[in-house]
Amino acid sequence: MTGTVSFRSNHDTDDLAEGSNLYYTTARFDTAFSGKTTTDLTEGTNLYYTSARFDTAFSAKSTTDLTEGTNLYYTTTRANTDFDTRLATKDTGDLAEGTNLYYTTARANTAIDTRVTKSYVDALNVRLGSTEESEMLQSVGQGDFIIDRVYAAVDKLKSLLTSRNPKFSAVAREDSDYKLANVWRTILEYVWDISDCNTDFKA
Repeated sequence: MTGTVSFRSNHDTDDLAEGSNLYYTTARFDTAFSGKTTTDLTEGTNLYYTSARFDTAFSAKSTTDLTEGTNLYYTTTRANTDFDTRLATKDTGDLAEGTNLYYTTARANTAIDTRVTKSYVDALNVRLGSTEESEMLQSVGQGDFIIDRVYAAVDKLKSLLTSRNPKFSAVAREDSDYKLANVWRTILEYVWDISDCNTDFKA
């Protein structure tokens, strides 16, 4: 096209040869844009992401700013309820035995047999009867004598734990009291046998 253009309304870029200032095309834009990054774009009011900016924003947040999802937040009430619910289904069978041992009948029997020996009971030196009984014995020329009431009580306890009948024992204070001690032992065993194991002995 030569000369002077009088009217532009009947012309477009198709009528104007492309010079050094190139026309826009999608292909040219895509080619130019593919070689760009955010470094080539000036930051405006929408700020770019940086680790420092994230850390600053995140440090001011707490769980209050985070909506609760399927993973529930911890609360004391929830913890207590969950613990009570789980504990209700457990017993000592679920708890491994540590240094504090569980009770068993065998252990109780062993402990009693080990601690309560005849020498232990004899050392208690328990005497029979009250002052009146002592004076009555002395009035007939008989001194006080030792009867083993503790040993019978211990045997009764052992019988309850082991389902065995107790054994009664009476210890003579002097050699001359040996027969009397045997009488006492026999009487106690007899009373126990005829009482269906339901008798309290009182001195």
